[in-house]
Amino acid sequence: MYIVNRAHMMDVKTKRTRLNRDQRRRQLLDVAKGMVGAHGADALTLVSLAETAGVSRPVVYDQFQTRSGLFIALYEEIAERQFGMLRDRLANAEPAFRSVAEAASEAYMRCYATVGPEAFAIVAALKGDEAMERFGSELLRRYIDAYAEAFRPYTRLPEEVLTVRCTAIVGAAEALSGVMVRSEIEEPEAVATLFSLIISWFSTDIPSDG
Repeated sequence: MYIVNRAHMMDVKTKRTRLNRDQRRRQLLDVAKGMVGAHGADALTLVSLAETAGVSRPVVYDQFQTRSGLFIALYEEIAERQFGMLRDRLANAEPAFRSVAEAASEAYMRCYATVGPEAFAIVAALKGDEAMERFGSELLRRYIDAYAEAFRPYTRLPEEVLTVRCTAIVGAAEALSGVMVRSEIEEPEAVATLFSLIISWFSTDIPSDG
């Protein structure tokens, strides 16, 4: 049971009827993220979320159906925000291969460096969940496609080879980010290592004016 400020509870109840479905989902996800950050993933269930948010249990069940559904919704939101950061950084890079490679390296590590500890707690809680595995695979594919789109103007590689190399880059980025979040290396070292890998994997296939 979580102790919630009475004034806050009254305020939530007062506003309850004014929230549409999307607004309610947004409210519940905000509360859930705060609970994971403050108490850990084990503290978050559909029942505890309803109690903490000051809503009835059917409202929460209607939004997320299962505890896994709630955790996946939380992770999807975090992942969308982080992917948006990567996409924006790539879009704003100078139109030259080394600049794009630098942006790709910096953005990937920055995404992991800025995500809160709740993200890793959520991933751990969902380990082995089939729906989460599917979403994780889809997310990695989006990163691969984003990198391929960013590097395509600067390489003469066939499309299938470009995709394979971008898959390898994302795999290396995932491994490096994992080492980084465990504090085994610092962010600048992770960025520099990924950048050097990208340069070495593409250097012989980039036109001299790229």
